[in-house]
Amino acid sequence: PILFMESVIFTHMQFDKEINKVVRDKNAELKRQFELLKSSGYKNIYYLSSDNYIGDDGEATVDGIHLTDLGFLRMAKVLLPIIETIISNN
Repeated sequence: PILFMESVIFTHMQFDKEINKVVRDKNAELKRQFELLKSSGYKNIYYLSSDNYIGDDGEATVDGIHLTDLGFLRMAKVLLPIIETIISNN
């Protein structure tokens, strides 16, 4: 199995419009490529959107970029269900 994961939308991106655009463009292209593979018949591939990876209260990072323990915990809570799905399907 392959899990396609979007890049995290970090808090600092609201202030750095260039990085915001780069990350959002990368995520859009990742989604496009995933959909292309899926429509080409690839099986056992999964996609995880960056929606709510770390929350939006600003408490998940030390400096807007680097995750705190809370940030890693939030990300783990998002990842766990899809990993369980992948494991149960294989």
